[in-house]
Amino acid sequence: QQQQQQQQQQQPGGGQASITDAIQNINIANYVTINPNITGIFQQYPQLRAQVVAAINQAISEIILPVVERSVTIACITTREMILKDFAFETDESAVKIASHLMVQNLAGSLALVTCKEPLRHSMASQLRNALIKTQVVDAQWVEQAAQVIAQENLELGCNLIEKAATDKALRDVDFQIAQAMELRRTPKTPLHDQFIQMHNWLRFLPEALRPKAGALVPHQKRVYEDFAKLPRDRVAQQAGGAAGGPSEQAVGAFEGQQQQQQQKQQQQQQQQQQ
Repeated sequence: QQQQQQQQQQQPGGGQASITDAIQNINIANYVTINPNITGIFQQYPQLRAQVVAAINQAISEIILPVVERSVTIACITTREMILKDFAFETDESAVKIASHLMVQNLAGSLALVTCKEPLRHSMASQLRNALIKTQVVDAQWVEQAAQVIAQENLELGCNLIEKAATDKALRDVDFQIAQAMELRRTPKTPLHDQFIQMHNWLRFLPEALRPKAGALVPHQKRVYEDFAKLPRDRVAQQAGGAAGGPSEQAVGAFEGQQQQQQQKQQQQQQQQQQ
């Protein structure tokens, strides 16, 4: 456990500070929504809005760290192992990086959304309830109703912020992990093929369809990573949290371009050998 903490500290973007910065750098007061049916009391007591914003911010801060850490850890481990297997004989490091980005940010974001939604809903309602009661300007019955309504309407805002924090950290962490593996491949006097066999003795146990092939991925293997960009995710309140959605079309296009270039190079080499 101590070793894992040390690795997280060494990784760019690791640790609690960088995760909580995702909230601190955004003024969520501009994005908090209050139902029109209860805005009258906020017009009568303007100080209530500040209490609501503080409560929502506190609820997100309580949830974001464990959710992001867990989601990113699972996503990075899964992505790293898949990438190092499928791209074992890939010489174009940019293609490896693009594919890892396509996969890890969708996994991390989806895991974060699934994990955070219900805990965040309860945390928001609790924080709002406590904050509004302390103001002593409204009755308890109204507080309970308002807490539930405001929590529900701002749940998507909180989920989006947590999703974005997870995808941002996942990209940084997977780059660090993949870079370490690629550095091993560049070890002098160690052929890529022999090194991979030494590191993965289980390769011979894989079915033929799953074994990595020399050179670029075949189309159906490449499509697995491209499809990560097309998987729908519950993207909400994007203006508040930034575009936290799936990989962009530019990233997919870059990945496809890299693979096509690699295939063209291989064809040229084969033609030269035949000549």
